[in-house]
Amino acid sequence: NYFEKKYDREPTSLTDCFFNNSNLSNSSFNQTVIYRNNFTNAILTNTNFDEAMINNTIFRNANFQNAKLINCELEYIDFVGANLQGVDFSNSYFKKVDFTNADLTGAIVDGAVFKEIVLNGTKIDGIDFSKAKEIKNIQLDIRPIIPIELENIFVGIANNEEREQERIAYQVHDYFERLNIN
Repeated sequence: NYFEKKYDREPTSLTDCFFNNSNLSNSSFNQTVIYRNNFTNAILTNTNFDEAMINNTIFRNANFQNAKLINCELEYIDFVGANLQGVDFSNSYFKKVDFTNADLTGAIVDGAVFKEIVLNGTKIDGIDFSKAKEIKNIQLDIRPIIPIELENIFVGIANNEEREQERIAYQVHDYFERLNIN
C-alpha cells in the first residue's frame, strides 16, 4: 500500500456490492475499504471518500461532482465517462486508473500521485497538474484537445533527424507548459 493508513477506528469494508443507478449524494465513505464494487451510473455528488482505499471498482458514468477523495488510494479503477467536475483528489494515489471520456474539469490534484493512468478523451480544463506530486506513465490521446498544427508535428517526428526531434520536443513541451500539463 502506498499510504500507511492509520485510521482512528476500524475501517468499514464494502466488497462485491452493486450500487448501479443508486443515488448516494452527500454520503460518507470516509476511511472505507472499497473492493470489487460496481457504481455504474451512480450519483455520488458531494460524497466524501476521504482516506478510502478503493480497489478493482467500477464507477462508469457515475456523477462525482464536487465529491472529496482526499488522501485516498485508488488502484484498478474504471472512471470511464464519469463526471468528476470539481472533485478534490488532494494527496491521493492513483495506479492503473482509466479516466477515458471522463470530465475532470476543475478537479484538484494537489500532492496527488498518478501512475499508469489513461486520459483518452478526458476533459482536463482548469486542472493544475504542476501541483501533483508525481505523474508517470500517462496515456493521453491529445488529438481532440490540441490544434491541428501541433498534431502534425507529432506525425512528423518519426521522419525527422535527431536535432529536429529535439526542436520539436521543445515546442511540444512549451505548448504543454502553457496548458499547465507537465
